[in-house]
Order: sequence, then structure tokens, then C-alpha cells
Amino acid sequence: MLKRAKAEKACVSEYKRAYDAETIDELCQVIKDNLDWNNNHNILTVDLAKEYDNPKVFNIGKNNVGLFNSGDRNSGDLNSGDRNSGDLNSGVFCTKKRSDFVPFFNKESNMTWDEWYNHPAYKASFSLGITDWVSWDNMTDEEKIEHPKAYVCEGYLKTYSYHDAWKNLWENLSEEQKESFKKLPNFDSEIFKEVTGINIDNL
Repeated sequence: MLKRAKAEKACVSEYKRAYDAETIDELCQVIKDNLDWNNNHNILTVDLAKEYDNPKVFNIGKNNVGLFNSGDRNSGDLNSGDRNSGDLNSGVFCTKKRSDFVPFFNKESNMTWDEWYNHPAYKASFSLGITDWVSWDNMTDEEKIEHPKAYVCEGYLKTYSYHDAWKNLWENLSEEQKESFKKLPNFDSEIFKEVTGINIDNL
């Protein structure tokens, strides 16, 4: 993990925290404190976590069994919600993997979860970044005033609102990628705008 973090030019102070960690719990705390950055740079993956003899510590929440669960009392991997059994569940008291159909724009569809995970719109939206590392040399004078301790880390972690994150992503998508969103089942431009802030009708 340290090799990966160094290669991705991690914040100096946070890298030092991870380097100085004496227990896996201390290391996990650093990971949790920098969760978005870790996820965006693939520092800790399921495969890597499984090499550790006590992978349950990589859960966020309480009483989870498995890896990378967000919520409480989940059994399995990559669950979001509470009391789920299996992998990739979202909700409460769920036992089945997402093999059912995916609702789109508040309506049922005929697309399976596997089809969605392989859809170009999913792959494009996977790059949505809520945070971004801004190096000290690239910070504006205003940012340096707002973050006076940023020189210690040689920069700071900039956080975007959800709509701003979508705006940033959308500006970097190809026309083909943008069109893939319009081809989703039940596409509704008003709902899309409500969720992402993007007025797709004016583009």
C-alpha cells in the first residue's frame, strides 16, 4: 500500500502517518481518513486486503463480515446499506446479488446489473471525483490563504459539491460518452438534471 501511495504522490503528512503506523488498525484509520483519495487511486483493493490474515478490519461500519462494506452488520463484500448477505447488495436485509433488473430514472427497466456494470455510461461515471489533490505550486493565492497549512503537505485535498463533480466530469467526456447517458432506459432529462446538475437538453 505504501508503494502504491508513493507512486500516486500521496500527501506527505498522510503518507508519513501510514508509514509510521505500528498496527493494522492505525493504518486502516489513515485509509478511512482518506477514503476518497484511496478509492480514486486504488491504493487498497479487495485482492490486496484478502492477503492480510484479518481482512475484516477493512470494513467501514460495525459488525461486518467481508470486505469494504459501508454500513452495519453486512456479510459479504462491497455492500452498501445494513444487514445484507452476499456481495454488491444495496438496501436492508437483502440476500441476493444484484441479478435483478436495474431501475432507471424512477422506473423499472429490462437492464440487468451486469449489463449496467458494462455499460459505457457506468464506466464514464465511475471516474466521478468528489475530491482532487491540488499541489502547492498549482494553488491560487486565495487557496493558499484559505489553507495556510497546505505547504506542509505540499498541497491540499479540494472537495467538490456533487453537482460540481458532475460538471467537472461532464466537461471531460467525449460526445460518444455523453450520448451513452441519453440511451439509458427511461432517460429523463429533468431527473438527470436534478441528480447531476447537468442540463442535457441545452448541450
